[in-house]
Amino acid sequence: MADVIPGYSEFLPTFGDLCQLIDEGELSGLFGALIVRPLQTLKNPDQRYLIVVDALDECCQPDRDVLLQLIGGFDKKTPNWVHLLCTVRDDNQLTGQLEQGVQRIELKGSSDAMTLDLKRYLRDPMSRLIDRISLDGALNELSQHSHGSFLAAYLLKRKLEGHADGSKLALRDVALFPSGLEDICREYFQRFYDLLSKKYSGKETIAVYSGVVGILALAKEKLSPEFVKQVHAGLDASLDLDPLRGLLDFDETGAIGLHHRSISEWLFSDRTSAPLAVTPGNARQRMSDAVFVWLRSILEVSASSNSAAAAVPTELVNYALRHAVEHLTDAPKNQDSIACLLCSLVFIERKLKVPGVSLEDLLGDYRHSHYQATGAASKLITLEAYMKRSADLAQQIESYWTFLRRRGDQIARHPDFILQFAANYSTAPRIQQNAQNDLQERPWLEDVTAGADTPSTCRQVSGVICQSDLSNDGRSIVVLTQHEHSVFLHLVNATTGEYTGDPLDITGISDCKGQCVRFLPDNNHLFVGSLSTFVSLKTWKPITSALDVQSLQMKENFAIECCDAVANILAFGINTLPWNGRTLHLGIYDLKTKKAKLLEVHSFRFGGSSQFGIKALALSADGSLASTCVKHQKKVELKVTVWSTATLKQLHAVDIENDTLTRCFFVGSQSLVISGGFATPDNHQLTYFWALQDKKARLFPNSGGDNTSVAYARGTQLTTVHRYRTSSQFTVSRWRKEAGKQKSPDDRLLLRGLERLCDLIATEKSLVFLSRKFVQIYQFADLAAAEETRSTPGSFALRNTVVEGVGFFPRSDDPVVVHGSSKASSGDEDGGPPDTVTVTRVSVKNDGVLFANEFFAPEKLERRNKGEEAEIRCFQGEHTSLNICSCTSDGAMVVVNYGSDVRVLDVASGAQRSIPKLAEVSKEQGTAASKMTCVLSTREPLVALMYSERQGSLFIFDLRSKVLESSLELKSDPGSRMSDFAFIPTNGNVVTYHRKPDQSLVVWNQRTGATVSRQTGVDVVYVRQSPSSDRMAVSLRPPKTGSDGSLVLRNCDNRFNIPLSLPQGSGSVPRRAECGDVEFSADGTVLLGMFTEARVVRLWNIGNGEVLKDLVYLHATPTSELIGMVTNTHALVSDGWMLHVIDVDSGDVVAVLRSADGLCPKRGGRGLRISPKGGLIAGSTESTAELRLFQCHGLAAVKRKTTLQLFRIK
Repeated sequence: MADVIPGYSEFLPTFGDLCQLIDEGELSGLFGALIVRPLQTLKNPDQRYLIVVDALDECCQPDRDVLLQLIGGFDKKTPNWVHLLCTVRDDNQLTGQLEQGVQRIELKGSSDAMTLDLKRYLRDPMSRLIDRISLDGALNELSQHSHGSFLAAYLLKRKLEGHADGSKLALRDVALFPSGLEDICREYFQRFYDLLSKKYSGKETIAVYSGVVGILALAKEKLSPEFVKQVHAGLDASLDLDPLRGLLDFDETGAIGLHHRSISEWLFSDRTSAPLAVTPGNARQRMSDAVFVWLRSILEVSASSNSAAAAVPTELVNYALRHAVEHLTDAPKNQDSIACLLCSLVFIERKLKVPGVSLEDLLGDYRHSHYQATGAASKLITLEAYMKRSADLAQQIESYWTFLRRRGDQIARHPDFILQFAANYSTAPRIQQNAQNDLQERPWLEDVTAGADTPSTCRQVSGVICQSDLSNDGRSIVVLTQHEHSVFLHLVNATTGEYTGDPLDITGISDCKGQCVRFLPDNNHLFVGSLSTFVSLKTWKPITSALDVQSLQMKENFAIECCDAVANILAFGINTLPWNGRTLHLGIYDLKTKKAKLLEVHSFRFGGSSQFGIKALALSADGSLASTCVKHQKKVELKVTVWSTATLKQLHAVDIENDTLTRCFFVGSQSLVISGGFATPDNHQLTYFWALQDKKARLFPNSGGDNTSVAYARGTQLTTVHRYRTSSQFTVSRWRKEAGKQKSPDDRLLLRGLERLCDLIATEKSLVFLSRKFVQIYQFADLAAAEETRSTPGSFALRNTVVEGVGFFPRSDDPVVVHGSSKASSGDEDGGPPDTVTVTRVSVKNDGVLFANEFFAPEKLERRNKGEEAEIRCFQGEHTSLNICSCTSDGAMVVVNYGSDVRVLDVASGAQRSIPKLAEVSKEQGTAASKMTCVLSTREPLVALMYSERQGSLFIFDLRSKVLESSLELKSDPGSRMSDFAFIPTNGNVVTYHRKPDQSLVVWNQRTGATVSRQTGVDVVYVRQSPSSDRMAVSLRPPKTGSDGSLVLRNCDNRFNIPLSLPQGSGSVPRRAECGDVEFSADGTVLLGMFTEARVVRLWNIGNGEVLKDLVYLHATPTSELIGMVTNTHALVSDGWMLHVIDVDSGDVVAVLRSADGLCPKRGGRGLRISPKGGLIAGSTESTAELRLFQCHGLAAVKRKTTLQLFRIK
């Protein structure tokens, strides 16, 4: 249609919207998006178009009824210049479902017109085989043999085309041709059976025949002809299938399949006699056996079968990967085989590599259903019902489905690394262990600090969830769903998630307006948006409501969008559409008297937009108050009003700057909570608290701009669930009394594993989240159990730990962590950083346990203010002024900067000393607020210290002396101020940068204080230092706006100073000061640069600055940063969530890990760091400052070769 109808393609949905429609699986939604809405939007093209749908009867059973409804309403929903033509077999049951307005035309097979069409169709192949005199008679004969079926005529034509050139037929030969489709099929299959009977014994002939023919008849797509080898090793596809050639279709790859499903139906028909007939059950068993055999090579079921399985063609393996679950569920007693597939990471990995297979296709296997033809009828087969008697296997399959669903975004982005994602899935130890075993000797990263998801029960519903409500006794949840054109009610146990009874179809309730559902106060009936009909919970059937509908004087055209019911009062929001404008009303029924009151909440002078309306309402516990949340103008604003239900007068009102909120609750009688729900976008999921006496609603605690949250209230009890946007961890807070009267909640629990915030229902025992497709239930007991301390004595406890700094102990993989306890964990609602910090050396054991060795007991930490932190910090990483804690190169001493006190620990003796204050080393008197900035040398035990009162000087302290005294003072020019400083690793020189007054970069001798070099006028962004030479890479800002920056390679004395060549399209280097673009290799011989705009990692030789190679890095994002080299052959890149390990030799990404929470960038003191031995990566989360440790596996370095030599060898 896009090629035929002008402008049609411009109104098609975007790829993302189309994918969402496909995921939802609604045929009506796809039909509307692809057909109806584009046609409605187009202007009249001044010509007519015809859409043809052929063989409607061949549509699969689940979609047929919906498609017939769509076809019936096609004429009403589309412009009159487009028409629809459908062809269908003579099926009264099927055609009877079409609306009366659909015009029917019967094409009779015996009509003269059809006979002429058949003769015309057969003339060309017949004319070359018979003389002209007999041609017309032969065509008459063949048209009669076709029985009015073009399928039969097509097969007869292929029979004629099978005759060799020069062959001649007489009229009597034509009379012997098979008559009708059944005779044609019988002739071909008889020839095939006869050929087999000459090669095999009687029983073997039957087995081979039924195997080959049964597989062909059940195949969902064309198969490689080599499948016959799997039936019998002695078969030769090129010779033995020749008798069936007239019934087979071939594609360009040589794959074969029966031409039409009518041939399959003939084989399975009761009218077909033995030995040509095939029993459907036997055929399904042979097919299920075949697909499992085809998959043995990848599943490694048994060593003995590997040699035979290895010979299976790739095409057959791919076919089995696509359709194995359907074929296995078609035959009995395949539960073990199905579990073997669906609980195999190899199967998952291989299936995702099959062309045309998506993650949704794979997930569909775990929720599989299909219709199995059983004669004229069909039977629904579901995987859930098939596995019902194998509860243990079903549970294992469910765990793999949960893994795929939870890690779906990662798998879709990096399908080749599914084993690595599974190896870090600690929620299911069996999956994790299997993946780790499969990754032996392969490179991968392990998150040893990852926490398991909180246990939950997840139920998928058919259709889309629209509304829900909790029963008054808290035991049941009613869920309203829409599937295609039908609306259903489901009752769900609020604790177990089990369905209570079958879904109830309420589509037939004619006056059901809108989509809402509510338990009535008697807990025996449901309000579903209909004023004339309730739903009885006892009989699970619609009943008369007995409401006085006439007392509610409404126009005919209205919709009920939201409702609430308490204390014999039913309230609902009404949108009316009268001729003179749109109005919004609040309807209130007294359930005792059955009488109604009507309150006009808002009216629109000129009709109002369809986006306006009453979005939410709530009743107070005694029913005396009602609140409405109204969207009534184009501003991003919601008007919240409280009314008296007795007098219908307005009592309070407030405006909220968020128009996507869909739920509100009274908490007590003097406050309201307004929150998001189903229709609220993720970034607008916020919770507001409004005390009625206040003039403004406020964001609820823990619902700041960096957070998202939802809430649920019942009486005076309130439950909120919130998280930071960069965290996967949710915080559940419960107030048992009115939330406005107490600062901190009664309970605060952590929850992991929830995909996104959506509708929330909270009971005494459970939390229920309802999204569009799923009902997910968490037990409060499980959340409380997760809070219990699981740490063993002497181990490092991650829970409630806030990281302030991360480094590494020399020549080890042990991180040194500066950390404190979260204030939120101790009941402080506002949270915030800890006041005191501890310094601990952490060792990662083989079993993942973190062993702790405390260096410093808790001490008060004075932080720099934001202004000081914002000052230029051009030296970043370990052993810079950003680090709170550092170790000497031999590990003998540890230095910690507490802000106003720099402490030195002798590791062997445990003795501590403080570096003197300014007054002790200078005649100047330091202030009480004096703060210190220090850097530890990696070459020798020297500390450079700058006092806040003397920012133009550096004091050098030798830690080996018994008395800590300043051995040297480096003084800059008068008026100059040191912005940052560091030691050069190889020679111990000190390098300082002075932004004011002359933008100078100065190198000093650390022993004499002499100036080694001084370069002015350099606007430095950052400096990177080589670990094995005096080379430095200096990134410079562009001299003027709009021009590009530069990257310079120089040494200490500045005699070597050359600009480095940058990739084209890389832009300025860098664009922002916090960007970390370059790093030296671990051996210091190569410089690597990350250029996110060009998506390139460039490598330079630091000896002369020449470009060695460019690595294409397609995963680059604006937040990507080069962390460093893990080994001399592997570089680490992070975008804040994903860690990628790149082989710098090949340029391939060899390991991928996604952090559950956003990671702090490396520019900070707690950003990502690589251990000296390259076995561990340490960092912290950005929002919650939790420690994250990633262990490196299989990243072996090339021994006795530098990174530069690896390239030079080639």
